[in-house]
Amino acid sequence: MRKKVQEDNTRWYNEQRKNSRLQKVAAARKTELKKARADASCLQGATAALEKKVKGVKEDADKAIAQLKGRIRRMEAAQRDLNQCCKILWKQCKRLTTAKRTL
Repeated sequence: MRKKVQEDNTRWYNEQRKNSRLQKVAAARKTELKKARADASCLQGATAALEKKVKGVKEDADKAIAQLKGRIRRMEAAQRDLNQCCKILWKQCKRLTTAKRTL
C-alpha cells in the first residue's frame, strides 16, 4: 500500500512538472504570437506609408515628364520656325547676290 501511494505521488509530481513545462511553452508561444502580430501591424503601417510616398513620387514624375514633353514640343516648333526663316533668308540672300551681279 505504501508503495502504491509512493508511485501515485511520483506520478502526480511528474504530471505537475509536465503541466508546468507545457504551460511555460504555451505562455512563450502566446508572447511570440503577440510580438509577431505587433510586428505585422508595424509592417503594415510602414508599407502604407511607403505606398503613399511612391504614389507621390509617381505623380511628381508624371508632372515632370508632362512638362518636359511640352517643352520638347515647343522647342521642335521653334526649330521648324527657325528652319523656315533660314530658308527664306537664304533665298533672299541668293536674290540679292544675283541682283548685285546684274548691276
